[in-house]
Amino acid sequence: WREPKAFVIYVIDNKGRKIRDVLPPLADATTGNADKTFELLMGYLRAYGAKDAKEIIFAGDGAHWIWNRIPTLVSQLGIDPSRVHEVIDFFHAVEHLTEAADLRSSFTKRERNQWLKRQRRRLKAGKVDLVIAAIDELCVGRKAKQLARERDYFVSNRERMRYPEFRAAGLCT
Repeated sequence: WREPKAFVIYVIDNKGRKIRDVLPPLADATTGNADKTFELLMGYLRAYGAKDAKEIIFAGDGAHWIWNRIPTLVSQLGIDPSRVHEVIDFFHAVEHLTEAADLRSSFTKRERNQWLKRQRRRLKAGKVDLVIAAIDELCVGRKAKQLARERDYFVSNRERMRYPEFRAAGLCT
């Protein structure tokens, strides 16, 4: 079994909405390894003229294989790194919050939902440090290591979760 690695390329306006009449959205995937995936992506970005783009936004789920390859891709395409933005998509960040909440076995269903709702609001407001602290408080007992992994996801992706700033700049909706 191999996990397919997929990507979508599209042009957005200054409010983060897709523009379909400039270049049509493109979606592709491969079951190849991460390097093959980025070779494919690089070819498309080169063909789409990404080097001349005003800004480029890479949105992903937080997997290290993605973020570790972006600087090389940017360099090889000759893109000014100051025009590149990396964003963890909100859905995947919330999945990690949900995992942390599920690991806290002492939560009642109501407590779990309240905790999760509070952390989602904080995350959306860009208060990642408060989210990290809240998960850190849960890191006790048998599941402390698993909870620490969830906390570390937010620690290592903190800069990619500046959602209010990204929304204000039209980088995401």
